[in-house]
Amino acid sequence: MTRDDIRPDLDETDETPELATVHHLPAVRPALEGEVISAGEWEAMSQRHRAAARREIYTADARLVFRKSRQVAAHPRTRTGAKLVARNLWYPVAGAGVVYRRWQDTHGSSRYERQMRRAEIAGDQESLREWEARDVAEKARRHARVMDWVRSPADLIRAAGMGLGGFTGLLLVLGVVLAAGHRDLGYVLAPIIAVIGLVTFVCWFLAVYGALLLLAATGGAAGWLWHLGRSRSQLPAWVSATTTPGNDGGRDVIPDERAITNALRNLNMPALNKKFREGWTPRWIDAPVYDGKGWHARLLLPEGVTVEMIVNAKPVPPRTSDAY
Repeated sequence: MTRDDIRPDLDETDETPELATVHHLPAVRPALEGEVISAGEWEAMSQRHRAAARREIYTADARLVFRKSRQVAAHPRTRTGAKLVARNLWYPVAGAGVVYRRWQDTHGSSRYERQMRRAEIAGDQESLREWEARDVAEKARRHARVMDWVRSPADLIRAAGMGLGGFTGLLLVLGVVLAAGHRDLGYVLAPIIAVIGLVTFVCWFLAVYGALLLLAATGGAAGWLWHLGRSRSQLPAWVSATTTPGNDGGRDVIPDERAITNALRNLNMPALNKKFREGWTPRWIDAPVYDGKGWHARLLLPEGVTVEMIVNAKPVPPRTSDAY
């Protein structure tokens, strides 16, 4: 069909904006197959055919739900949101680990053992002997403290009895002073009655508002652990935020000692992360220097961590020269 067939009387010099309006068809969707049956036909079907029809419907619905669920789970926004939730749930757990390690350093000998390992790696025999002496003294102090706790129950009961007796005597003396000032013997027991009323009020306050106080204390502790975990711990690789190449703001990082140490921390190697948590710091043989082709540095790695493990941890970009 030509233009003359559509408009025979149309002149060649006649200018028209368009011949017809084009309507775009919607996106192609998969065709649905089915058969429409009446209520009478449904009633005439046997129980076996009805069960088969219901099973086909349920199977189709299950497949649709599974397919949509898989699409939602594989969506980048879903993964980003899941990682965000996992990170915020991980922070309190990591904060609890930080608190436990601090308590262990304060009440145990792990700090001295860590310093001894560091001095042994560095070959500093004088520091090694000093930390060994401190470790022995700390163990002796802890043993004496445990023995004090064994003897403390009787001493605690005796001290509590003496303290209660002295406090009661002080209240009686105060009552006598008040009775003499008011010239009324009823004031002798007034301080003791006031203390009893105070104890009753405290018990009532804890019974009424104890749940709110416990809830506030729990929320504050959870927030504190979250802050410690976010600022004092390293995230596992499976909950870390997804980063795209070149999204570092265009900063040029100078590979000095601090930058290389941070790079080692971000390798997410369990053995190396354990050494960092124990307080290991790199011992530099040659400081990072620019040699014309790149940067060159030499350092001693901790026990259990080899150069091959670090090289194979992440792909090395081209035109980069590193030395360990």
